[in-house]
Amino acid sequence: TRYLRSRFDAVVTVKDGNLVAAERGSGLSVSGLPLGNVTIAPGRNLISYSTRWRDKPKHAEVEAGWFDRQAAKRQPVVEAGGTDGPRFRMRSPYPDETEAKDYAASLGKQLARAEANATFEIEGEPNAFAEQLAICTGVGADVDGAWLINDVTLVIDDSGFSTTLDCELPG
Repeated sequence: TRYLRSRFDAVVTVKDGNLVAAERGSGLSVSGLPLGNVTIAPGRNLISYSTRWRDKPKHAEVEAGWFDRQAAKRQPVVEAGGTDGPRFRMRSPYPDETEAKDYAASLGKQLARAEANATFEIEGEPNAFAEQLAICTGVGADVDGAWLINDVTLVIDDSGFSTTLDCELPG
């Protein structure tokens, strides 16, 4: 499963004896149906939030190589990465062009998602789960928009029921 996750940037697991894979950050279930969104807005359900924009890793492109046996040399494959920055070069060559493209595209999506993280604490939302999109509105220009939910923590204590969403930018 680790191989599939890294090559195709997928969520891979075994459920009921079947290997299940879905594209990470697509907002779709394995069957292709939308997972639904969690809406976040001040005055509606937002308690607190924090965001962290990273200086790194920012790479505009990802380059992977594969070894062309007929030409007897390493051939580059370039895929889109994040928003700006230098080219990220993957060191190890891959056996063929298709595999090199898959790995470069997967890493490009991962680098794009890693540019920012956000944590939202909202009023209790029992239907929130990882891989859904959190749609934030009315907070601020740098925060408003779609965020991919990585982790959901539900808390019930003396102060009530709250949900913490750990998010990153969708790739």
